[in-house]
Amino acid sequence: MKVAVFIIIIFALSNFSLVAQEPSPSPTAAKALPPDLPVTSTVMRTNSMSVLDDKKRLGSNDYVSFRVVEDRDAESQHLRVNDNGELEVPYIGLVPAKG
Repeated sequence: MKVAVFIIIIFALSNFSLVAQEPSPSPTAAKALPPDLPVTSTVMRTNSMSVLDDKKRLGSNDYVSFRVVEDRDAESQHLRVNDNGELEVPYIGLVPAKG
């Protein structure tokens, strides 16, 4: 008898936990999301691999323009390749750039 009651309790609790795990509809899901905004041409040029010139190699005293895309407040910085062929990149440190 105790085994039957124990099995019934386990069965009831397992069904209750399944009901409790069902996701409730969120109020934000019902709202229509705005359509995707078109990507600006500046971002497209920044991310496009077709604009790269692979004929020119970086060397000592060359300059590279650097900007964090998500940091809209900061202007782009001009980084110089040092004599060792490295760039001192903000937030990252020394990065090999020569070649």
